[in-house]
Amino acid sequence: MRIATVLVAALLAASPAFAADAKKVGRMIEVLQIRQAMDQMREVMTTNIKKNLREECTRAGTADELCEKAIGERMTAMDKILDEGLSWDAIRPELAAIYARTLTDEEVDSAVAYYSSPAGKSLLTKLPALMKAGSELGQQRVAAIMPRLQAEAQAAAKQIDAASTNPPPPPAPPAQH
Repeated sequence: MRIATVLVAALLAASPAFAADAKKVGRMIEVLQIRQAMDQMREVMTTNIKKNLREECTRAGTADELCEKAIGERMTAMDKILDEGLSWDAIRPELAAIYARTLTDEEVDSAVAYYSSPAGKSLLTKLPALMKAGSELGQQRVAAIMPRLQAEAQAAAKQIDAASTNPPPPPAPPAQH
C-alpha cells in the first residue's frame, strides 16, 4: 500500500500543473475575441472561394451570368458545409478544452489581464491586419522562390523516373569458398 501511495505521489509531482479552470478559460476566449476572429476567417475563406470560382469561370470562358448563377448555387451549398464544420457552438467547447488542458490558471489570468488592458485591446484590433500582412509577405516570398522549387521538383521526378526505368543490377551472388 505504501508503494502505491509513493507511485501516485510521484506521478502527480511529475504531471504538469495544467488544467486551467473552465470558467477562466471561457473568460479568456471572450477577451481574446476568438469568435470574432473565426468569423473573420470564415469571411476570408468565402471571399477566396468566390474569387477562385470566378477565376475558373474566366479560364473556362463561362459567361458572367452563368458563372454568377453557378457560384451562387455552389456557395449556398458551401456555406452550409462551412456552417456545419465551423460553427462556433461546435468549436467552442473543443477549443476551450484544448486551452484548459494546455494552459495553467496563472497563464490564463495573465492573458486576460493583458488583453483587457489598453495595450492588449490595441494589439487585438491590429492583429488581423498584422496577420494579413504576414501572410501576404509569406506568399510573396514563396512566389519568388517557386520557379526554383519547381525546377528541383522536376529534377527529382526525372531522377526517380530514371531510377525506376533503369533498376540497379541485382546483387552479386556470394563468393563461394
